[in-house]
Order: sequence, then structure tokens, then C-alpha cells
Amino acid sequence: LGFFLQSVVRTALKKNDLQLNFANDPLPLPYSTMNMEDSKNGGMVASALVIAFALVPASIISFIVKEREDSLKHQQLISGVSMFAYWLSNAVVDVIKCLIPTVLAIILLPAFNINLPYGWLLILLYGFSIIPFTYATSFIFNAENLSQIATLMLHFLLGVVLSQVFVIFKLFDSTRQAGDFLGWIFRIVPSFALSFGILNAVSYTHLRAHETSLHLVCRLLLEKKK
Repeated sequence: LGFFLQSVVRTALKKNDLQLNFANDPLPLPYSTMNMEDSKNGGMVASALVIAFALVPASIISFIVKEREDSLKHQQLISGVSMFAYWLSNAVVDVIKCLIPTVLAIILLPAFNINLPYGWLLILLYGFSIIPFTYATSFIFNAENLSQIATLMLHFLLGVVLSQVFVIFKLFDSTRQAGDFLGWIFRIVPSFALSFGILNAVSYTHLRAHETSLHLVCRLLLEKKK
């Protein structure tokens, strides 16, 4: 468009050496638009982490159910192993198993220039919360294959799909209250809590990064009014 206008002006004024300089200074994007863009970026980060970490509970539950399915747990108990020692030994091994991908994920976040405030804490707490949650859900299953597949699907649906649905709920006034209420209920699932926390952290960080002094005054006045 700039070259076209310059050609028109040159032809009209009969000055072939005339040059036009254009400057574009658009208005800042509204918060709603920035929030949708930031939610999309946060959704990609949350989805990648949750899908990767869904393999952790799947590997834990398959071992627990396999021992119960083949009566290995029963053999250990009748051989003198206490119930406390059985679960404690499993917990120690599973914590070590969780720490390896956890440390790698914490290191890779800054390596890929992902600005996620307290993201390391979210990922670290996920490892310690997913272990007892997986132990509790292991009593639902009697077959190893079924437990592994169901665990993968559970954490994928709740961690990836459902968390982003609730973020979309929070974008609209008519569904924001329902999203906040149901979000607290599903936080009992560690994968949902991890994904939901990442989505909120990314959105909050990006909004504050784009915030000008005028936006800050308006936001504080609105928060005071509420």
C-alpha cells in the first residue's frame, strides 16, 4: 500500500525522486484479546507437560496392579513384609522415578525461554501428589493393561482437555462463576491442577508484561470497585 500511494503522489506531482515515509502506531490490544492469545500459548505448554507426565502415573499403576494381579503382593505379606514397609518401599522408588523427568522439565523450561513464574514449584509438587493419587486409584482396577490405558486417558482428558475448557469458561461472564466452582472440585486430580496452574500463570504473566501505567490504574480502580 505504501508503494502504491508513493507512485500516485509521484505521478500527481511529477516528482520521481519523492519518497513517502509511513509510520504505524496501532492502539494496544484489549485485555480480552491478549488473554485469549496468552491462554492459547499457555495451553501449548500445559498440554506438552501434562501429556509427558501422564506416562509417570501409568508406569506406577501398572506395577502396583501387576503385583496384585499375580498375587506377588500377597506373597510378600505372608512372608512377613508389613503393609507399611510394602507401600513405603514403593513410594521411595516411585519418588525417584518421578524426580528424573521432574528435574529435566525444570531445566528445560528456561532453556526453551518459557517464562513460567513458580513453574518449577508446580512441576515439583506434581510428582509428590501424583504418587498417592495413583495408589488410591489403583484399587479400582484388577487388570494391568486396563489400568495403564485408563490412567493415560484419565490424565489426558482431565489434564489437557478439561483444564482448557475451564479456562474458556473464565473468558465469558456467563460461565466464569461455574468455571471457578468446578475448577476447585477437579483440583483433586494432580494433572488438572498442574495444567490449570500453568494456564493461569502464563496468562497472568503475559497480561502484566503488556500492562502500561494507564492499564494499571484502570485495573486497580476496577478491582477496588469489585
